[in-house]
Amino acid sequence: MERAGELRYFGDTWDLLGRLQYYQTIDPTIPPRSLPYSRLPQLLVDLRDPHGIADTTYHLDAEYVNFDRDNSVRGHRVTLFPRISLPLRETWGFLEPKVGAHYMAYSLSDQAQGLDDSPSSITGLFSLDSGLFFDRSASYFGNAAVQTLEPRFYYLYVPYTDQDDQPVFDTGIFDFNFDNLFRENRFNGPDRFADANQATLALTSRFVAEETGAELLRTSIGQIFYFQDREVTLPGEATPTDSRSALVAELAAELGAGWRGRAGLEWDPNGDDGGGNTEQALAQINYRDPDRRTFNAAYRLRDEVTEQTDLAVYWPVNDAFSIIGRHNYSLQEDRLLEALVGVEYGRCCWRIRALLRQYANSTEDDTNLGFFVQLELNGLGRLGNDIDEVLERGIYGYRTNYYD
Repeated sequence: MERAGELRYFGDTWDLLGRLQYYQTIDPTIPPRSLPYSRLPQLLVDLRDPHGIADTTYHLDAEYVNFDRDNSVRGHRVTLFPRISLPLRETWGFLEPKVGAHYMAYSLSDQAQGLDDSPSSITGLFSLDSGLFFDRSASYFGNAAVQTLEPRFYYLYVPYTDQDDQPVFDTGIFDFNFDNLFRENRFNGPDRFADANQATLALTSRFVAEETGAELLRTSIGQIFYFQDREVTLPGEATPTDSRSALVAELAAELGAGWRGRAGLEWDPNGDDGGGNTEQALAQINYRDPDRRTFNAAYRLRDEVTEQTDLAVYWPVNDAFSIIGRHNYSLQEDRLLEALVGVEYGRCCWRIRALLRQYANSTEDDTNLGFFVQLELNGLGRLGNDIDEVLERGIYGYRTNYYD
């Protein structure tokens, strides 16, 4: 159970976050080393100032945090990540070189025997992001549009720095997707800063409405090419030696009359003994209109982890009465993950929701059955079970602020 307090400040070129975050354990059988670390406190500064010398842009990510957890290594971590870039942009393309340095320092207690209580590391960074824009007049389902072709090249170099004596407080590996082809660090926390000598090649094409500028269709494909093995790893992780990453492709389309579609594919040419393997796949169609009607159908695949279908609906029948439903099924395990059926009734000043939910919360075949009731008084708050959280998580496109 999380207990947290935050204070945020948003400036013109910089943001500040102060946080206290603590976790209460309600299951005493969980080993302490499996629990998340508390942050007591955490201070974050994020700066991006485009008014640097000679049209340069200054970047700074800075953090101080004190990690605490019973029966584990714990202590203080300071991270400084300054960069300077020179964005050069024209209507036909862009070029943005960037240089920077990443510094980490720790002051630790109960560090493993033989490891330094005050490890630190510093490494440099150079990146070059570039792209071209081509466009032509086109038609999208009979409507005037502009079609673009946008090749992109991204090079990243980070020299290797030994970080094996640094603990791992809050760091893992990013999920692989199109946006992550252009990240400066493949890890999602500062306990590890990955070495890199790699180039990304990507291509995007869009259809944009000529009158409004709205994006009607976007297709993208990209891949990373590695010029050397990656040596910085998490504990227990093998050294990656592949010469190229998975091929990532994405599609998003406005289908008209409130319908939208999207699809994604991650295909690994290195999988299955060199024969290639589909690592992730997504196909989804969604409907949403101004009267709050929402429908969603999706198929998701993550190789050797999950394969599932998801059908969900929130459908106002009239001004006062709505029906709710969801069916989330695991094809890999051949079992139901979650089923929802419910109704909502109310007027402008009040609204009541009733929901029956069957769901699985473990890898066993057993399921739980729950009945939820919630009364919402406009402007005063909500009483009863937190159905909104269940619906926002389970029905893509559902928003609690429909009535605001």
